[in-house]
Amino acid sequence: MKVTIVGAGSAGLSTAIAVRSVFKNADVTILERAKESETPGLGVALLPYAIQMINVQGFPAYKDSFLPISRVTEVFAGPTKTGEVLRDTRMQDVVYSGVKRATLLTFLREAVQRSGARIEYEADVSEERVRREQASVDLLVGADGAGSVVRGVFADKFGPRGRDAKSRFAWLELSGAPLDRFLFGYMYVGARGLIRVTAYPYSRQQSTAIVTHSVGWEKHLDEPDMLDGEGYISDRGMTELNEVFSVGLGGRRLTGKSRWRRFKATHCEHAAFDNVALVGDAYATLHYETGWGTSVAIQESSILGHALARGKGLRDSLETYDTKCTGLSHGAVTATAKAMREIDGQSAKFFQMGAAKFLKLGTA
Repeated sequence: MKVTIVGAGSAGLSTAIAVRSVFKNADVTILERAKESETPGLGVALLPYAIQMINVQGFPAYKDSFLPISRVTEVFAGPTKTGEVLRDTRMQDVVYSGVKRATLLTFLREAVQRSGARIEYEADVSEERVRREQASVDLLVGADGAGSVVRGVFADKFGPRGRDAKSRFAWLELSGAPLDRFLFGYMYVGARGLIRVTAYPYSRQQSTAIVTHSVGWEKHLDEPDMLDGEGYISDRGMTELNEVFSVGLGGRRLTGKSRWRRFKATHCEHAAFDNVALVGDAYATLHYETGWGTSVAIQESSILGHALARGKGLRDSLETYDTKCTGLSHGAVTATAKAMREIDGQSAKFFQMGAAKFLKLGTA
């Protein structure tokens, strides 16, 4: 069996491992357009079932890299004009585990190499290459993220639908006193509206921080001195963000380099057709606030492996995968739509309710 997987992120690597576990002699190649040294993103939070699936592969050298995150979450909110915030704590239903994305990918790459699959970095993943691969292999898997080339080439078969968020976000880091829990902060600034931060640890000393702002902030944050020459948040921009959140972050500071991005939710009507399948963000792009993206990608790779293991032919296997993915994605896609609606509407809610009622609403 010959298999080509486009994308060497968590979805693509997990899929290669799953395929090789079913077909020991399968010829599996992963095509990745980036360099091996390029690993975007700081930390991710994984759900318990994703950790269990990774455990199946065995990772003794990495067991201390997966940090259980406390179920207790801390929330703060306030208008900047008062210089004060209200605080609250809540309980999450599940225990997430934080891990540095580079560490997770390193483990998965090693597992791929042990399985006998190959990874080609700086590979051509053009539309022409994708079509050639589909014609020459038994199975082509698109695991190439939110901007999937594979999904785009066969859009008429997958039926993607998309929706852009009104708000924008930046993926940063939080330095200072270590976190052991999720931290949600909401600050309302005059006529600009709401700006929020979601932070969580991915190691005992390091934390990811996602800053999301309402539409009213765009003009100000896009001013020349707020961005550098490459479009990243400038030193002046970072200084202002830290000033806004300083009262709630307890001496911690936002650091890192990021552009402001608008989240685009894409969900496909189908996850497979003929000899082509989509996995992870290529199939359904889940909002970062759901905390499900990487975990669901790993789960989908496992579902594809189980479908192939049924031994009833590729077409039947992919039909099974398509059906199961549709069922799996329903809740996740619904949660993504809900998160986008809530975040886009939070500025108006805060203005109408004030900090106390906003917190009581349980927005975070």
